[in-house]
Amino acid sequence: MARENYLEKLRTDNDLPKPIDFEKSRITSFDVERLLLLLREPFPEEEIEITKGDNFTSRNVKVMKQIDRVQKVFGSTHVNFLYDREVDKLDSGYLVRMGVEIQIGNHTDYEDSNGIPGSKFIPCFSAQGVGFSTCDDLKTAEKSARTDGIKHALKIMGIMRDDYLKEYEIDDTLDYDYTEVTISGDVKFSNGKNANNKIFFLSDAIDNTTGEKVQLVLFKENKMNKNHDNIKKFLSKVKKGDIYLIGYTQKLYNSTQQYLIQDIKNKGEK
Repeated sequence: MARENYLEKLRTDNDLPKPIDFEKSRITSFDVERLLLLLREPFPEEEIEITKGDNFTSRNVKVMKQIDRVQKVFGSTHVNFLYDREVDKLDSGYLVRMGVEIQIGNHTDYEDSNGIPGSKFIPCFSAQGVGFSTCDDLKTAEKSARTDGIKHALKIMGIMRDDYLKEYEIDDTLDYDYTEVTISGDVKFSNGKNANNKIFFLSDAIDNTTGEKVQLVLFKENKMNKNHDNIKKFLSKVKKGDIYLIGYTQKLYNSTQQYLIQDIKNKGEK
C-alpha cells in the first residue's frame, strides 16, 4: 500500500478529520494535536536518502516532500510560513541566518475602521526553526539557510522523528526533542518551604543548535516522567558554562522561549 494511502487509512482508523471536515472549515488546536500523529508517520524507505561518512550515517527526505506531508495532513490553506532574515557581509562572502516559523491555523477576513476588507492568518500552532549558511553568492546562501531553517522547524513538529531518534539512539517512546545547550546564566533552585510556586530549577542557556537564548526550566513535580527525581539530582551539580544534551518540550512564557527539561545527559553521552 502506498505510504500516502496508508496515511489516509490511519486517518480514518483513528477517526481523525480531513481538512474538508474541519468544523466551519476552521482547524483548531485540538485538531492539530490529534493530526500530529499523521505528521510523524515514517516516510517510505524509497523516499529516504542515506548518506554515509567515516563515523556517521544520516537519513534524510527532500524538504519539499516534508512540506508536502504537512500540507496533506493539515490542508494547504491552513499552513503558513514566516521568514526572518539576517545577513552579515564577510570577507569571503555572506553569512545568512534565516529564522523560520511554520504556522498551522486559519485565514480570517476582516474590515478595518475605514471599511476596507483584508485578511490575516491566525495560528493555533507554530514551530520555529533557524538555518545558517555561508557562501560568496547571497542568493545561494539565503536558499540554503531557508532550507535548513524549514527542516529544523519541521523536526520540531515531529517530521522524520523516528529517524532522528534512531540516529541518536534515543528512546522512541519519548515525545520531546533533543538539543545541545550551554548554561549561560546563574543557576537558580527553589527548594525551601517558601520556595517559589512549582519551579525547581531555572537558568538561562544558549541552544547550541540554533544559537538562540532560551530559559531552562524543571518543575518540582512531573508524574509523567519516571526519571524526574534523577534529573533533579543531575541538575544539582550543573554550573554556568557547562554543556549538556537535553530532552525538552518548549513553550513561550512572557515572550521568553522556555525549554521544559524532560531528560539531560553530559555532552557526548547517549
